[in-house]
Formats: sequence, C-alpha cells, structure tokens
Amino acid sequence: MPNDHGYVRVESKSGNMRCSIAADLVACQNSADNWPRHADGGPFHCASVTADGDFHWVDADLGALEGRITMDYKTYRAQGWTISATSGETTFTNDRSGHGMVVSTAEVQPF
Repeated sequence: MPNDHGYVRVESKSGNMRCSIAADLVACQNSADNWPRHADGGPFHCASVTADGDFHWVDADLGALEGRITMDYKTYRAQGWTISATSGETTFTNDRSGHGMVVSTAEVQPF
C-alpha cells in the first residue's frame, strides 16, 4: 500500500538498496560508492527512472523510508510497476510502457 505521499517504499533483502515507487517514477538509493561520479568526484547515490523511460542520476536522500517493505527474492507488483528482486539486482519494469531500470550496488541499467 502507498504511504500518505503516494509512495511504496521497499528495501532489498541485503539492505543495500532502498527505493521509492510511485505511479510515474521509481527512485533507488544505495550507500556504495560504485555508481558514476559528480564533477567534484563524489559518487551519486540515487538514480531514478520515469514510467516513460527518462533516466537520471540525482542528488536525493530518500531518508529513512518509513514504512518500507523488505523484499525477498521474488516478483512484486506496486503502483503499476513489476519488481523482480534477486540476490544480485532488482528490476523495475513499468507495466504500461515497458521502461524501467535494473539496479544493483555495482551499476544501474535503464531500459
């Protein structure tokens, strides 16, 4: 169920990835330093993709993600997205457009 702000909050089983899911956007954050870097050399920790496939590295802090659900290694549906969680990565696919992203602590691949 979405929270009062319209988001479903999830966390990977490992605890390394936390994501917010809305009908039109998924944003994920990790604490690893493996994603691309800003011009100042610091790493991005948050990536987002819209239902239409617009992908961005963003400076955001998803905070404590109150009400988050820890995902097991299986497939979920929330807010018009299909979420497939495995031990190595999580895939978010928008059910309407087919766009989304594959997220791991090592990399993010939008599609």
